[in-house]
Amino acid sequence: MRPSLINTNNKYISVEGPRPASVEGRGRVLEGGSRMGRHGRLIAVGIVVALLAGGWAVAHPRAPDNVDLTVRPRDIHLEPAGGGTPHLNDVIYVNATIVNNGDQPAFNVSVIFSYNTTDMALVELGRLELNKTSTVIGPLGGSVVASWTWETSGLELRPMTNYSVFVEARNDTQPANQSDVDLTNNIAFANMSFQPDVIPFVQDLTSSTDDAVVGETVTFMATLGNSGIRPAIGERVEFHLDGEQTPFCTTTADIPAGGTAQVPCDWNTTGASDGVHSVTAMAGGTSKSASVSLKYRTNPYIKSITSSSYSARVGDLLAINATVDNNGVETARLVLVDFFLNAGGVPLGNLTAFELKVGEPEVLSFRWDTTGTPTGNHTIKARVAENGRELRTPNITLDVELLPDLEIAEATLSHLSPLVGDLVNITVSIANIGEGAPRYNTTLEFLLDSVETLASFTVTPLGPGERFNVSFDWDTSGLTPVRHTLRVMVNAYNDFAESDEGNNERLFQLQFRGSIDLAVVSINFSLSTNQSDPTGEVTVGQTLRVWVGIANLGSLGSMASTTLELLLDNSTVPFDSIHLQPIAAGGALIAKFEWNTSALDDTADTVHRLLARLDGPRLNNDSDWANNELAVNITVHPAVLDADLSILEVRTANSEVRYLEVLMVTARITNTGGKAAQNFTVRFTCWSGTVSNLIGDSTVALLQPGETRNVTLPWTVLVTAGNWTIVADIDPQNKVVETNTTNNSGSVKVSVLPAEELRPDVRLSAPTLSVREPRKGQTVDISVTVTNAGNAPAGGIVVTLVVDGAPVGTLNVPEIAAGSNRTVTLPWKADTGSRSIIYRAEGRNFNPIASTAVLVDVAAPVEEEGSVLPVLAVIGILVVAVLALLAAGAGKKQEKEEE
Repeated sequence: MRPSLINTNNKYISVEGPRPASVEGRGRVLEGGSRMGRHGRLIAVGIVVALLAGGWAVAHPRAPDNVDLTVRPRDIHLEPAGGGTPHLNDVIYVNATIVNNGDQPAFNVSVIFSYNTTDMALVELGRLELNKTSTVIGPLGGSVVASWTWETSGLELRPMTNYSVFVEARNDTQPANQSDVDLTNNIAFANMSFQPDVIPFVQDLTSSTDDAVVGETVTFMATLGNSGIRPAIGERVEFHLDGEQTPFCTTTADIPAGGTAQVPCDWNTTGASDGVHSVTAMAGGTSKSASVSLKYRTNPYIKSITSSSYSARVGDLLAINATVDNNGVETARLVLVDFFLNAGGVPLGNLTAFELKVGEPEVLSFRWDTTGTPTGNHTIKARVAENGRELRTPNITLDVELLPDLEIAEATLSHLSPLVGDLVNITVSIANIGEGAPRYNTTLEFLLDSVETLASFTVTPLGPGERFNVSFDWDTSGLTPVRHTLRVMVNAYNDFAESDEGNNERLFQLQFRGSIDLAVVSINFSLSTNQSDPTGEVTVGQTLRVWVGIANLGSLGSMASTTLELLLDNSTVPFDSIHLQPIAAGGALIAKFEWNTSALDDTADTVHRLLARLDGPRLNNDSDWANNELAVNITVHPAVLDADLSILEVRTANSEVRYLEVLMVTARITNTGGKAAQNFTVRFTCWSGTVSNLIGDSTVALLQPGETRNVTLPWTVLVTAGNWTIVADIDPQNKVVETNTTNNSGSVKVSVLPAEELRPDVRLSAPTLSVREPRKGQTVDISVTVTNAGNAPAGGIVVTLVVDGAPVGTLNVPEIAAGSNRTVTLPWKADTGSRSIIYRAEGRNFNPIASTAVLVDVAAPVEEEGSVLPVLAVIGILVVAVLALLAAGAGKKQEKEEE
């Protein structure tokens, strides 16, 4: 075989020139003699022999002995059994025309069918042995069509690959003088490629959103197509993120032939970076991509950072302003920003942006104390703690530090020997006599006896030559009348370095003389006149006793007419006051007030603050005014309220009622007041327009506060048909004192229907007999039940017993009420035969009626039932007589024998 002789890319080769003529006989299936292996099997062989220019042996003179078998590519036809485009697993018909261009007939010709592709060896499909069919190819253009059926099912063929199908004609067993003169044209091939049965491809890829937040799940939907002829089952679909080789999501899909299918893929964006990401869906060697833009939910970052100065001295305070912005999608809260010195990251401190909205930057100003920082160039770095995003300032150059020097330049006191309780004016002036300004605020402090702080003032940084002045009055109340010291200090805690710290303090000596010290030491309450019966609460309207304890803790007695006042809550005006007698040094007393609480208007439990104030006008030279007031709490309950009756609901048993019927009407009442209500009336009336009727009154003996109950009254309906309103009123006589009377009424609507027509409906049951099978002459009791199923009484009732159409007894029945019944019984003396028994009833207010008939068979009496018994009796007598005679005869015979 020479597979390289002809090279063509045509899938189908058409026949050119004259078609071969047919000869008698048809090809048949050849079996055996071919090597097929696993690549194919011989199904059928069709050989059509055409002897061109017919009768070769007769018509042509003998030529030089030779044979020239030729197979041309154009004479090879490859055709799928079903027509159309060839697919994998199709059956392919291979038809090849073998031509003999020699001048001798070709005997014993073999046709070999095989195939291959560029990367595989030639594989034989099978061969046809024409000698087995006695086929001879005539000379001078004689031809034969050889056919092979190629079943591709089970072969490892690849789709979209070019396969060459070879057809080779041989006559290896031709006589020696008739060899093939040209072997170069004995083989040819035609090309064919197979479409796959399943051709999946990615048709489209969409995402659930174009913009998402990091952490959310984005769903991608891949639309898959299949242009093959069979469904794609379990087709693998891969989803790749940003060109990565490893898919982040893998799934399978079933795609119908010529149809589409959709498969989703969820991408959990947790941990993904912000920005635009590309997702690619791959299937069947095809792909489609879609993009999603991600943003962090909150994404704070340092937008800019600046310094208040880029040239300063060591020890200066510099404002480092970091502008923080948020390009996320939600407000960032509690954004911590750390500040570091230089690239090494020496921490300086941090600030917090409490609420950083999207697109609304915030400036965080950090004060950098350069104290202790080496001279030279430095940078400050700001970094967001939660995500590490940072930015640094340009270089900041630090030079050597110039120190301040604060001194107490002036300090004066208005008195050096005051009375206890006097006001002493203190004036101080602080000056900076150094070369530099302080870096921080400091404190000017006044200490009594080097222990107690009398006052302190914040001294802001003073430039060289600047001063800080302060003047205040010192209330000496409460001091012990002895010698005291007053120490004045500035920058006592070394808030910053100074060139001279020896001028930061002054000391004063003061001698205090004796004084008065009045104090309110206790407040107690009682409802009685007994102080030892205390209370912490009172009800509005009650009189409360207020007991106030007073003491003089000073060394001098108080003045006469010193006032003691009572004030309530935040009021500045006392509601009661008394004048006190002079109180000696160390003395004490109890003052009593009687407070009528009727003026209070509390409607709920309220805690009030009662303040006792001593010497409000400050007539005494009191050494300690702080203890001249004392406040305590008192709970005030609201006054007890009167009763408050109200209707919660009015309801009836039915919403419709007929004339003359009785309807139950219920009012649900309650008492929401503070007192019980006694002996009051609930009145029920019915209204239709302006027409009203009294239904009735119901008296309630007692209704406690918070109690609820139902009041029910029957209403006999005697009003005309129509819509009526039933009204319930509480206490229409106004006997109960109430806080509110607007809620004392309630109503409900009912519909009154016309009265029903009243008439009896008398019915009779089937008669019943006391004896089931009576005999002639036997007395039988026959009963019937008379029922009134109507809605009116049935009167004047006459019940008649009728046997065989003839009355046999009558009975008058008293009136039967509606819905009631009565049983009537009459005797009957039975007579032989079949009897029909009924009852009839008639009355004055209903039509006559009859019961269902009962048929009774009455038998004859016992003595008339034939002669059976008399005959039996006669027979019995005869038997007895015979037996007697036999016995007598036997006796006589015995007597003779004895004789």
